[in-house]
Amino acid sequence: MPINGLLINLSDDEVLAAETVDLMRKSGKLEMGELADRYLPVVVEASNVGVSHDVHEWIDDLPGVVSVDVIFASVEEPNRNKVENI
Repeated sequence: MPINGLLINLSDDEVLAAETVDLMRKSGKLEMGELADRYLPVVVEASNVGVSHDVHEWIDDLPGVVSVDVIFASVEEPNRNKVENI
């Protein structure tokens, strides 16, 4: 399961930034940290890398987002004990 820590840089337009934060909160796609100035840390836990990538792109495309920085990325290794017939 991919787990990503992202730092979102929000617009300096306070109304647009607040609307964007509200939209992210309502989406249920991520866990949000505490907003500090224009920076919002979030955690994305996804079922696979593709879903994680899609959520990252969704955030990046929101109108109140200036940039999205990946500050942590982890992909769980498959359990080699479960792999058979290789």
